Amino acid sequence: MIKRAERKFNQRGGFTLAESLVTLLIFLMVSSIVAAGIPAAREAFVKVTRRANAETLLSTTAASLRKQLAAASEVQAGDDGKSLLYFDSSRGIQAKLYTDAESGVIMLQEYIAIGEAAAGSPEAITRRLVTDAASTPDLFVTYEEASFAGQLVTIRNLKVCRRQDGEGAAVTSIPVLLIRVIGERPGEGG
Repeated sequence: MIKRAERKFNQRGGFTLAESLVTLLIFLMVSSIVAAGIPAAREAFVKVTRRANAETLLSTTAASLRKQLAAASEVQAGDDGKSLLYFDSSRGIQAKLYTDAESGVIMLQEYIAIGEAAAGSPEAITRRLVTDAASTPDLFVTYEEASFAGQLVTIRNLKVCRRQDGEGAAVTSIPVLLIRVIGERPGEGG
């Protein structure tokens, strides 16, 4: 019985050198195909993620514009065709909505009476319409034209652009955004 066990142990049924080389060759070919697809998959992931972030940023900006302008009264389009001046009746302050000349980002300037400024001219506080927390570093929102007629504010070509593209090709856009202005100045309504 010991002889049988010894014989079985000594009879090795392993792979030949040729079989091992063929297996290694197949493994290398499959690995190179997979490795070649990784950059393409990564680029597709980045593109889909950027598009989703752009859609979210555009939606957030449109909601912020609606919130800012829905309660507005005394709306006037600026001479530049891009800015809007209005009275925010929900907070009782004057405000200006415009795009920054350098960055193209939508800005909000609010004229608030603070301290001694209340007696004279109000202090201007300028901020981005959409905060950095709601945005991504490589995307920004801008628009081409803002106008006001009747009770409608029209924002033309509200778009999300990539910062790396200079002027920036739009990642996503809303060709025309209409916002109905329903605000009244305190003491106007019945």
